[in-house]
Order: sequence, then structure tokens, then C-alpha cells
Amino acid sequence: METLSENSMSFRRNSKTSHRFDNVYDALTLFNEMIEQHPKRSIVEFTQLLVALVRMRHYATVVSLCSQMELLGVSHNDYSFNILINCFCQLGGIDSGFSVLVKMLKLGVKPDVVTFSTLIKGLCNRSKISQACLLKEAHDLFFEMRKQGIKPNVITYTTLIDALCKKGVGMVSKAEDIVGTMTKQGIKLDVVTYSTFIDALCKKGMVSKAEAEVIVDMMRKQGIELDVVTYNTLMHGSCQLGRVSTACELWRKMLASGQVPDLVTYSILLDGLCKSDELEVALKVFQEMRNSELQLDIISYSILIDGLCKAIHVEVAKKLFLQLSVSDLKPNFYTYCTMINGLCREGLPEEAYQLFKRIGR
Repeated sequence: METLSENSMSFRRNSKTSHRFDNVYDALTLFNEMIEQHPKRSIVEFTQLLVALVRMRHYATVVSLCSQMELLGVSHNDYSFNILINCFCQLGGIDSGFSVLVKMLKLGVKPDVVTFSTLIKGLCNRSKISQACLLKEAHDLFFEMRKQGIKPNVITYTTLIDALCKKGVGMVSKAEDIVGTMTKQGIKLDVVTYSTFIDALCKKGMVSKAEAEVIVDMMRKQGIELDVVTYNTLMHGSCQLGRVSTACELWRKMLASGQVPDLVTYSILLDGLCKSDELEVALKVFQEMRNSELQLDIISYSILIDGLCKAIHVEVAKKLFLQLSVSDLKPNFYTYCTMINGLCREGLPEEAYQLFKRIGR
């Protein structure tokens, strides 16, 4: 007789709460036990098991189990249908997701905001790698759900805003319209929505120092604390527009707010400072990185080495390059090329050649 692990036994004793499984085998063992019981377990209990499998990203397994459940006469509810739609969308089968929606309507199961949001996300994800028309379908579905009296939530809005913004600068105005609709509907933007929209504005070159401060103040007034991603997005946008001083101010505000900069933060700042010939400040920032608890990566070193070489500070760059081995970091192809170019410009072809021979060792 097969035995269940402690996780599965816990699930069986208390099926009203969802449990995480260590592996798919435990979940399938419990499923086989459940379908053999008479009377069979309710759809609510089966759904708990499906949720556990979704958490493990076994989407195809969930689809298969749902088919078995239907053959055994276990009727779906709105929650289990939504899980099935999500799994089809995750597998790229958006058409199958819509087939489930049709089945829901035929059975009299009313789709909710999760149903529509999941399908919209599925269409948006597919539009990134295939036809642009799918994004239009997502946009149309968004308005259809509103016609049916189903109010989109912040997740629905953010999904569509993200997809529109990622389609290019030309779509940002449509994303702005949706942000306007959110405000009119009284739906507060969360930190994810703000970060998504800020990223689009930055790419459009629409975030000046004043605008960055307005956005930060607006978020704080709404009780939304900026996270590292939001700060990084604003800093990156500022640096792209050559406004490194604005990025530095945002960095100081970030520190003052108690947010801890990550490697991305420092890489953005180092890159901006080096490109603006602010090497002294860049070296101070780099030293602060080394004094922090962050584990420095090759990208941070490469950015600073590149900046030093371009500013004809090759000797300092060489010292930094030599520190890589001490820091247990291996130079990548870009790091080698940067250092070799710097040595050649400095009139040190022999050193450049010796370094060239080390590539790939």
C-alpha cells in the first residue's frame, strides 16, 4: 500500500486550507485516493489540491486532472474553472482558455473579475510574442467585462497597462487613458501599476526632475511607499535623459526612506555617472557598494572599468580589474574587451596582447 508524505496527510486531515506539497508525486497520490472515495470529495477539496499543483507550476498536470474530474462527474465551480483557464493561458493555449469560458456560460456559471483578468493577461502575454491583434482583443475584452457589469480590479488594469506600454511608445497614450479611467472609477494605483507606468513615461522621455518629484509625492499622498523597483525605474529614466543629478537625488531619497538599494540600483547609478564623466562620484558610490552587504557582480565592475578606460584612467582600471580575482569574480567577454581597448588606447599593446591570451582560460 502506498504511503503519503506528511504534507499529504496534513492535506487530508484539514482539506479546508490549502497546503504546499514537496513534489508532484504526493499531490497525485492524494488525488488518486480522493477519486476512489465514495462519496467523492467536493469540488472545493479538489480545488485545494489543484491550487497546490499550480503553485508548483504543473499546469499541464492540472489540465489533465480536471479532465479526469469531469469524466468522474465532479462538477466545476467558478474557482476551479478560473484555475483551469489560468493553466491554459500559462501553457499558451489562450483559445482553450476561451473554450472554458464558453463552457462556464453554458453551465450557468457566471464569470467574474478573475476570469476576465486571467484571459486578458493570457492575450497580453501572447501578444508579446505573436500577433499585435491579440492586444486589441485584450483591450476589447477589458471593455466587454465592464459592459457586463464586472468591475476590473487593479490587477486587470495593471496587466493591460503593462502590455500597452511594452508594445512601444505609440501605445503609451492608450495606457495613459486607462490610468485616467482607473482614477475616475476610484481605483487606486498600486506600486506595481505606478512602476509600470513610470517605466513607459521614462522610455517616452517624459520624466523630468519636476515630474519625478510630482510622481513620488503623488504616490506618498496615496499612502503608497515607493519600492526599490520604482526608484530604479525613475533613476534609469533620469539617467537615460542625461539627468544624473536627478538620479542621485532619487538615490538619496531612497536611502532616507529606508529602502535598501540593490545591485540594479547601483549599476544604474554607476552607468549614469560614468557616462556623465562623474568618475569621482562613481568611485565613491562603488566604494559604498563594497562596504554594503551586497555581493558585487561582474556587471558593476565592468561598468566602472569601462568608464575609467574611456576617461583615460587606465591605471585605476587595471587595479580594479586585478581585484576581480580577489573578489572571486571572473571577467566576462565584455570586461576583457573593455580592458584590452583601454590598454591599446594607452599605448600598451603588449599588456593588451597578454590579456587577450587569457580570454577563455
